[in-house]
Amino acid sequence: MELFMIFIAAMLVNNFVLSKFLGICSFLGVSKKKDSAIGMGLAVTFVMTLASIMSWIVYNGMLVPLELEYLKT
Repeated sequence: MELFMIFIAAMLVNNFVLSKFLGICSFLGVSKKKDSAIGMGLAVTFVMTLASIMSWIVYNGMLVPLELEYLKT
């Protein structure tokens, strides 16, 4: 049973190939024009930076002080 769960996790959760498709959609949609591609790249970088900062704040400001680290996903 444990081996089966490892295979499921590898196929669905920890799938390296599928996780790389997250950024491809926006790249393929605007990559025909250089200005649009640069703008989309900057927008994605901005959003990822803000998401990382917010995640750090939630983890260190709420989960760690309340000893709820097990809720981290």
